[in-house]
This record gives sequence, structure tokens and C-alpha cells, in this order.
Amino acid sequence: MKILILVTSKFPYSNGENFIENEIDYLAQYFEKVLIYSSLTDRDDKSYVRKTPDNCKVFSPELGEINHKDYMKSFVKKNVVREIVTNCRGNKRINKIAAACFFDQKYSKSCGSVNEMIDSLLLTADDTVYVYSYWLSTVGMTAIHIFEKLKKRQIRVSLISRCHGFDLYENRAYLNYQPFQKMMIEKMMKVYPCSEQGSNYLRTKYPECANKIQTSYLGVNDYYNGELPKRSKEFHVLSCSNVIPLKRVEKILESLAEITDVSIRWTHFGDGELLRSVQESAMKLPDNIVAEFKGRVPNQDIYKYYNENNINLFINVSTSEGLPVSIMEAISFGIPVIATNVGGTAEIVLDGVNGFLLEENFEITALSELICKFVKMPGMDYERLCRHAREIYETKFSADKNYMDFCKKLITLGDE
Repeated sequence: MKILILVTSKFPYSNGENFIENEIDYLAQYFEKVLIYSSLTDRDDKSYVRKTPDNCKVFSPELGEINHKDYMKSFVKKNVVREIVTNCRGNKRINKIAAACFFDQKYSKSCGSVNEMIDSLLLTADDTVYVYSYWLSTVGMTAIHIFEKLKKRQIRVSLISRCHGFDLYENRAYLNYQPFQKMMIEKMMKVYPCSEQGSNYLRTKYPECANKIQTSYLGVNDYYNGELPKRSKEFHVLSCSNVIPLKRVEKILESLAEITDVSIRWTHFGDGELLRSVQESAMKLPDNIVAEFKGRVPNQDIYKYYNENNINLFINVSTSEGLPVSIMEAISFGIPVIATNVGGTAEIVLDGVNGFLLEENFEITALSELICKFVKMPGMDYERLCRHAREIYETKFSADKNYMDFCKKLITLGDE
């Protein structure tokens, strides 16, 4: 029997890791049994749980609090000592050592129920197990622990991980330090960044592991209603992200405030620490701009909104990205995009083909001018951008294509 252990942060609990919702159905088709090890779920998260396929079972450990005495336990572990000696150098060395110990204790807490989880699978010598970490973070370390426990039981097992943004780039991490990253990559059979830019980053950083690193795009399901966006008197702009400093939603608002001669509706999906501030600022927008904030909603509600409303433009102005799933969703409906050229964004937004790219540290006027360019663009040019957006989705970011290919790769690894 082919059995998959998918190690997540909290999925299917809580409301994060939405993109796993697109992938889980495919995993359930290719593996007879799927166990989701929700490694960082606490009691409060369990008030919200998403539906999973019938052959999926969810297991979450009992997490304990980390206290200062736990840090001392880390110093006697060989892998922690190796990490400290090798990577905790330079400026803020003490802070990095503390970060490494916290990382170690965080994943260790999530491993307390691993033996119980393995026992529940009732494995036999005929079974092949695939351990798949969704993140190259503490989640990845937990996956390594599961893998090593299975190896000790002489179970045939493979180990792989995806990685995205916060778990990949140094500049996304506290102190510009990604604890245990090299060690995790060395332990994995394959590591799959979600963008070619991410793959190149890791290959450059760890050339000795380059043969393990292979790009695997995420994908989104196809709910397209067959109609490309149409121009109307009111130009409809949409954005979808957490409202946090990294996402810079306030810059969309500031750019719209500079536009006074055309009617624009701006709809934003998502919430976060800066939402109230952005909402208050939106009250000062000129009369020709209408802003509406939908908050955090299930993915299906966003797809429904795309189907029932004519969206003319999608905007993403983050300072950092892996490869945005929100843009995949937009182009699946043929919606052109303005986005900052960060992470792997240039692999989905082709400048002048299905939208336009901004510099990471763009001027507000540059975004305002691009929005107006879309509003005043000749109809044939706008239709061409929409058509290309849909074509790029079909060729590169279809869930059917990408997740079926990914599942086949996993199974091939198990056969090696």
C-alpha cells in the first residue's frame, strides 16, 4: 500500500495554508491512505476544520509550552551543536543561537506524538510510506523526525519537502537566518521550491545540494465561467492578501487617491493588523473611488465572487513573495495583473503580456499611472492581456496538470 504522511503547519485546522485545499484531492487520488500530521495545531485552532477526502486521516500532537529550561536541553543535541558552530556566527551571534534553540524546541514539541501516529497506521512490510513536508521550517524538521522513526522500523520510506517564501529566503527570516536549512536539505531526497527563482536561490546558496532542488509550481482549480473581463463605466480593481506590512495594501490605497478623473471600485479580500488603519484611510478617498473590504473569507467565496463580478485588474504589491497563489487565481479568470517584481512573480506576470511589473520599491505615482493605463487602454489591447492571462494559467498553473505531475514524481521516488 502507498501511504502518504503530509506534514503541515496547521492544515486542515485554522484558516491558513489555503493552497493545500487545491492539492489534497489529488494526493488522495494517488495514495491509498493519506495521514495529515498537523504539527503546530493548538486547541484554539481546532474550532475550525476544513473538509478532507474520505481516505485522509488527521493527526495532531499535544503541544506543550516552551520555557527557559527547555533551551538548555537543546545544547546537548549533536545537530544543534553542529548548527551553532556552523551557522551561528557574525553579528548577533547570541541571538542566532537563541533562535536555533527556539527552533529546535518548537519542532521537538511537535514530535511528541510521532510514535503514536506511526502505530495508528498499522504498517506492514508491503507498505511504502512517503513523508512530505509542506514547509522547509520546523515542519520540515518534524518530517525528518517521522522519516527517521520509520527507517528504524525498517519501513520503506521517502522524504521530500516543498518550500515557498518565508521558509526559503534569508531576508524573510528573523536576523536573516534560516535555522537548520542546510541540514534539512541534506536529509531530503528532493526539495521543491514553488518558483524557479527560489530554486536558483537555493542552488546558488547550496551548490553541493543542487541536484536535489527542483521547481514544482503550485496550481489552482479551474472555476472559469468562460467569459473574459469586460470594460465598463466603473473599472473594478481587486486585491487579496493579509493586511500586514509585508503586503503593503496601503500603497494600493495611496495610488488610488491620486486618481481623480475616472470611476474605480476597489475590492480587497483579507484581514490583518493594519486593516483598520487602511479602512480609516479609505474613508478619505475621492468620490470617484469606491473601496470595499471583504475581510478573510473561504477560498470558495473568492472564486464565487470572481464568477459573479466583472473584475478588470488584480494588484499585488508585496515586498517579498514565493509565487503568489492569489495571482494564479486571478489569471485563471483571465484577469490581468499589476505586481511587484519580487520572488517568483515574474514567472507568472510577464511584463506587457498579461500585466505589468513594478520595481520592489516603486513610487506611488508609478502604480497610479499603470492603473490609469489599464483604464484608458484600447479595447483590443486590454482583451489581449486578458486572453494571455488565461493562457498562462492553462499552460503553467493548472491544478490538474501541476498536482498530477507532482504526485507522479513522489511515487517515482518511492520506487527508486
